[in-house]
Amino acid sequence: MGRTFSGPVLRAVDRSYAHECDVSRSEIRQGAVVSVDETWREQSLDAKWTVAYRLSVQRGALVVGEVRVFPTENDEHRPAGTWSAGLRSSAKLPLGGLRAKVLRKFRLLDGLRRALPHLEAAAADWRAFTRGTAGRRAGLLEDFPTRPRPSRRRPRVPDTQVRRVAVQYRRAYRKDPRRPNAIVCQVLRLKRRRVTELVWLARQRGFLSPSDRGQRGKARC
Repeated sequence: MGRTFSGPVLRAVDRSYAHECDVSRSEIRQGAVVSVDETWREQSLDAKWTVAYRLSVQRGALVVGEVRVFPTENDEHRPAGTWSAGLRSSAKLPLGGLRAKVLRKFRLLDGLRRALPHLEAAAADWRAFTRGTAGRRAGLLEDFPTRPRPSRRRPRVPDTQVRRVAVQYRRAYRKDPRRPNAIVCQVLRLKRRRVTELVWLARQRGFLSPSDRGQRGKARC
């Protein structure tokens, strides 16, 4: 089971709390109701439990702002991200309540991956529907980027740089097998973390032998 929802939702609020959150009086309807743009992705954790992700767009990227886990309820008109405990204190829980083994099934990025194509399609439909129309908002759908974001992956480290570290690592290993990384840091004037990354790359690219678990990797001559 899974569904994606994005749109305005009416919420009853405490007026004092709304004032603390800088909600203007004009935004509060009928004394204590506000309209809030919400976006949710719901998925089943198992036959008895549902996970709901509150989603938002931050700097052009889809992010998770909140996660809720609650008993699965299949009522047709249940608002996304909620269950009947918000309406009555006698809401039914699975025997034993929420257990750790259920939470172990939770995967944060899975909700983003599954929601993204639905929201992108909805955003495209909304832009086409409201083209040339002013004053209409669709909440999160309006904030979606219109073109893919440029990749921010780190550039590939040149083989020459990796090979240079591998050569120094071999020399350091012959000198003192107990602390080759520390010696490379001193010789190349690099931080320990950077040397560790480059030594790992050297093993991946075959300039050094693979490291065995529980043992230091041997330098290839």
